[in-house]
Amino acid sequence: MLDTIDNEGFTLSKPYVAIIEGINPHQMIKDAFNLLGGLDFVVSSQDSVLIKPNLCALKESDTGATTDPMLVEALINLLRDKTSDISIVESDSGAIDAEVKFAACGYVQLSQRTGVNLINLSKEKLVDVTIPNALALKSIKLPKMVMDSDVLINVPKLKVNEITGVTLSLKNVFGLMPSRFKTKYHRVIDKVIVDLNKVVKSRLALVDGIVGMEGQGPIDGDPVKMNLIVTGSNCVAVDSISASIMGFNPEAVSHIKLANSEGLGEGKLKNISIKGKNISEVQRKFKMPRSMPLTRRIKFKIIEYDALLTSPVISECIGILRYYRRWKHGLT
Repeated sequence: MLDTIDNEGFTLSKPYVAIIEGINPHQMIKDAFNLLGGLDFVVSSQDSVLIKPNLCALKESDTGATTDPMLVEALINLLRDKTSDISIVESDSGAIDAEVKFAACGYVQLSQRTGVNLINLSKEKLVDVTIPNALALKSIKLPKMVMDSDVLINVPKLKVNEITGVTLSLKNVFGLMPSRFKTKYHRVIDKVIVDLNKVVKSRLALVDGIVGMEGQGPIDGDPVKMNLIVTGSNCVAVDSISASIMGFNPEAVSHIKLANSEGLGEGKLKNISIKGKNISEVQRKFKMPRSMPLTRRIKFKIIEYDALLTSPVISECIGILRYYRRWKHGLT
C-alpha cells in the first residue's frame, strides 16, 4: 500500500519512496508508478495538474542545473491517461523571464510536442495566503492558479546548493513565488522554504537524478551522471532519501530537519520505506560547494535592499538584460 494522503496533502502513514535506476525516462516513470501503486494516488479524472520543474538557469539538463524535459514529457504522457488539464509552471527570477527559461531549457519544444501550456506565474493573478505557525512569513502573495489547482507535481533536480546545502523538492517550491527578487529571502531561506511548504502541497515529488550536480551548485557546478529518479508523495521523505543518495545526512540539512520538526513529513531514514533500489546501491558522495563567489555575494547583498532594486539605474540595467535575453531566444 502507498502512504495515505489526507485532505491537507500530508501523508498519514509510513511514507514510501521509490528509487529507480535506468536510461529511459519513459520506462523509469512507468516503473516508479508501478512501485508506488499506480496513478490513482496522484491524479483523478480531469484534475487540473501543475508541473513545476527546476529552471533556475539558462542551461540544458545535461549540465545538471535544470530538470530534464524528456523526464517531464514522460510524466505528461502517463498523466494523460487521467487528465488533459496539464500545465508546466515557472516564475521570473532576477533579469530572467520565465518565458526565456522555457526557451533555453527545451520546454518550448516540449510544449509543441505535447500541447501542454507553459505558464509564467509572475504574470498570474495573486492571492494573499496566510501561513499557519509561520517561522518567517506570516503571509505571502502566491499565484491563484497554484492555490486552486487540484494537483501540484514537483520535479526538482538532484544537486547541491551553496546556500541550502542541497536543492530538492522542498526548495523547488520556492520557485513558485512570483517575485522577481526571491533571493531577498536568502537570509532566512530555510524558514521560508518550510513556510511555503506549509501552504503549497506537492502531491508528488519526482527528483530528476538522471544528471545531478556537485560542486558549485545550484548553477555553476559539475554534472554527475546518476541515471536515477527518486519519487514519492511526501517532499520531506523524498528529499531525505535524495540527500542520502548524495552522501549527506538529511538530518544535518537545515531545511529538511526543520520541515521534519514542523510536522511536514518524515525526515528520518529508518522511518521511510524504500522501493526499487537501495540507497547503498546508488549512493555517491557529491562534492559540496566552495564558499560563495564574491560577485554572487555582492549581488545577493544588493538584492536584500528593496530601495536599491527599485532605483532607476538598477531597474534600467535589469530591463536591458531582460530584453537582451528575450531577443537572444527569439521572444521579442
